[in-house]
Amino acid sequence: MHLRYDRGNGTTAVFESVFNPKTKLIVIGATAVAAELAMLGRRLDFAVVVIDPRPSYATKERIPDAAEIVRAWPDEVLPRLLSDITPIVVLSHDPKFDIPALRCALNSPAPYIGLLGSRRSQAARRDALRDEGFDDAALARIHGPVGLDLGGVTVAETALSILAEIVAERRGGAGAPLRAAHGAIHRRLEGVAGNR
Repeated sequence: MHLRYDRGNGTTAVFESVFNPKTKLIVIGATAVAAELAMLGRRLDFAVVVIDPRPSYATKERIPDAAEIVRAWPDEVLPRLLSDITPIVVLSHDPKFDIPALRCALNSPAPYIGLLGSRRSQAARRDALRDEGFDDAALARIHGPVGLDLGGVTVAETALSILAEIVAERRGGAGAPLRAAHGAIHRRLEGVAGNR
């Protein structure tokens, strides 16, 4: 956006406002957790893209807050969507979706790869990926079980836990209670008087 005004001395000043596009948050699986992630993610300025090939699940009615719903297999669309600023969360609980999505994510520079599921299914997914040639260093990029331990039990609390971990990773936070930390609460404000 440009704003011009006449300074009154024959010159014009121009102000330019630049709005960065929202960071995409990729979600695999049109689940109840995906719907909550889309709602909370939108409030955190993420453009949530839900990917699921099942037309009865991947609908705007089920996930109204998604910026985009893509009815396709993960490996068909992820290579063009993932970047070094695009977090991805795999929620499908189904290896035929999980494995291709994780494969694409591990082959990308995605800064965060989350995987929902029990410790047993986490181990099974890692074993399958190891069989495909991914080493332990690559598999260590997967945050699974996904999320921070908030003690939550509901679908909304699960989504909050996942987004809390994404924000902590994105901003370099420890995910620990603020009462245990020292210094400014908001790092950018450390040099500002009264914020110590």
